[in-house]
Amino acid sequence: MTGQPKCGMPRAMAAASVALAAVWLTGLGLLAITLRCARQAEEDQRAR
Repeated sequence: MTGQPKCGMPRAMAAASVALAAVWLTGLGLLAITLRCARQAEEDQRAR
């Protein structure tokens, strides 16, 4: 990183990518929880 940051474009791009990564990780987490709950419900129904 050489030189002073003259414009806020790189910072905006970094913030956007961080926000996108956070949304993506949140979506993955929700998907994993949903799949786990569905699998648990299936096992519960099978046990009955």
